[in-house]
Amino acid sequence: MAKRLTVSYLEDRPRDAVFSSIPRHCTVPYLRMRGQWLRRLGFTIGTKLAVEAEPGRLVLTVLPPTAAAASEVCEPGSED
Repeated sequence: MAKRLTVSYLEDRPRDAVFSSIPRHCTVPYLRMRGQWLRRLGFTIGTKLAVEAEPGRLVLTVLPPTAAAASEVCEPGSED
């Protein structure tokens, strides 16, 4: 499945501009993805991701749930 996205920008304002080397109003690249296609591919709300980055390429991988998080998930038909 191929999707086309556009890299946008956000203004990044340091918390303490006096002690920061970043200018007061600095723009940073911003990428937003949304849609049911994410859910269908396993990127559900609250899912933790690993991000691998190299020039011109990002790879997002769903991390397995931790043992604690897995115990909190309710399976259909299971009741305590």
